This record gives sequence, structure tokens and C-alpha cells, in this order.
Amino acid sequence: MLTLLGYPAIRPVLAETPPSSIPSNWLSEPSSALLPVQLPYSSTRHTVDSTGRTHLSSVTLSNDGRLIAVANSAGWVEIYQLQVDRSLQLVNQIRNGGTTTQISGDSAIVQQLAFSPDGRQVLAIVDDMTVRLWDVSSGQLIQVLRGHQANIQHAHFSPDGKWIVSASLDRTARIWDATSGQLIKTFFQSDSLSSANFSPDSQQIVTTSWDGMTRIFEISTGKQQRLLGRHHKAVLDAQFSPNGQFLVTASADGTARLWDVQTGTEQAELRPDRLATHPQPILHAFFSPDGQYIATLTEDGRVYLWAATWETLTKLAHDRSLRQLTPTECSQYLNLAAKECPVLRE
Repeated sequence: MLTLLGYPAIRPVLAETPPSSIPSNWLSEPSSALLPVQLPYSSTRHTVDSTGRTHLSSVTLSNDGRLIAVANSAGWVEIYQLQVDRSLQLVNQIRNGGTTTQISGDSAIVQQLAFSPDGRQVLAIVDDMTVRLWDVSSGQLIQVLRGHQANIQHAHFSPDGKWIVSASLDRTARIWDATSGQLIKTFFQSDSLSSANFSPDSQQIVTTSWDGMTRIFEISTGKQQRLLGRHHKAVLDAQFSPNGQFLVTASADGTARLWDVQTGTEQAELRPDRLATHPQPILHAFFSPDGQYIATLTEDGRVYLWAATWETLTKLAHDRSLRQLTPTECSQYLNLAAKECPVLRE
């Protein structure tokens, strides 16, 4: 189900919307990329459980949408290139033995994948508390990032491709040099971390923690710049907007929240189900490439699409409303004074 909610209302108006309402520039490739593609997943022949089946453990796309990397519970990583006819060509296969690149023993399972910004490298979080980097074209292992003392929850390249950030249950976030594999900086925190992401200019990182807090750090000095703490349970994910002015957080309390990065003030609460006694945790939240929308993923597998700017919200209101909102409706649904109510123009 795809659900669209307008904000920055404290009590947003809920409206169903068809998938065709997703903006075409949400993806780096044309909208035809939304058509289903079946992976010729050769590693399914390598079984790991009593039923004789393997399971996908991670899937990721390159920034240009042309490469797909998939990993399974047997430890295999396969990289495919999307062809013009939408078929997939196997580029490389990384496995736990044989003639191709070895990960690290038969028990090593890849838990998360991410491409570098230029698509030439792919990194993986492995369950031996390491992050590993491979060359996409050759499949050769480039770096093994070691140092975390507990499971790594998240790892990602910086937008400029120079650094990698990793977040771990050992209560640290670490910055690594993507070329040398050298540890650059360690950020110590008071509780286990669930994620870490770079700002668009690669000058800051945002970390999320099981203590319900979100922290923004300046990388060059290591100083904490913002502490965001309105969530009532663990914060599971956070991402900067493309322009770096806003931040969205996702929490086990069933809400996502939008923040002003400069002031640290909360701009909106995004709650998919306000009537639920036990709301579904929101696992991930992220902006569309143009910054006009926010997508959230709940634990039960539902994706919700939210308007992320007044411009988008006003356009949606114009498309869906037959009349101008009254001052009472602006106050009730948008939490705005009458003079601040968006004007619907013909």
C-alpha cells in the first residue's frame, strides 16, 4: 500500500494515492525502472538451511540505477548490470570459496550492501564485525575495515566517495578513508548505534541510537553540533535532505520526524497510523532526490510517501481540493493561522 500524507501538519490529512503519483524524478532512471525485473539468481543453488533454500539478505542499486548488487544468506554477493531491454547481465560474483573472491570463511554473511557514488566499488557489512570493499568490475577485495567490537548496523560512502561511515552496537560511529582503509575518526556515544549517514557536502554525519537520540557531528572537529531527542523509543534511521537544510528521522515509536538542521527544531511529526495502540516501528526514512518527498518504511513492509515541502503540499492540495481551505480547517489540519494558510490558485 502506498499512502500519501501532507505536512507539516501535526494532524495531517490522509489520502490514498496510486503509484502513478510518484514523481518521475524519484529515480535516477526513467519510470520504466518501476517494472518488475527477475534476477537470474545463480547462487540460489547454494543452500544453507534444512529446506534447501537461501534467502536474500541485502539488495542495493548504484546511483545511476544501472547496477544491482544482491547478497544472500549463504554469503554470496552478485552484481548485475541492467540492460536496455531491462534484462540483467551478471557482472561479477563474490562467494565463500571457489575461484572467485572469498569473503571470510563459510560462516560470513553479508548484512548490508552499498555502492560507491561512482559505482566502481561496492561495500558490505559482514557478520564478522568488518566492512569489506570490492572492485565491481574485477570482483577483487580492496579493503577490509576492522576495529568495531560488536555487530555493525550500518555503513555508507560519503557523497564525494572519499570516506566511509560505519555505525555499530559497540556504541561508536567510525569514519574510514575509502582508499587506504585507514580509520580517520571515532565518535563515542552512550548507547548502541543503529545508523549513520553523511550530509550532502560530506562535512557532517548524523547518528541514530537506541537511547532515542539523534546526533549531528562536524567531521573535521569531531564536535557534536545538534542533539535531537523528541522520539520516545530507539531511533533507527536518519537522512539529510538533498540541500542539507533538513533531516528526517525514523523511530521504533512509530513516527518519523522532520527537523531543521540549522536550529535543531522539529518541523513535523509523520505518523502513519495515529489511532494504533501499538504503532508499527518505522525502520527507514529518506528524501527523494529533489527533496520534495519523504518515504518511510514500516516494520510490516508498508511504504508511505509524504509531502516534504510547502510547495509540494500546496500542489497536492490544489490537485485534490475543490475549494480553498477555511481558517478552521487550516488550524485543524495544518496547524496554521488563517493568514498562513496556503492559497489555492486557479
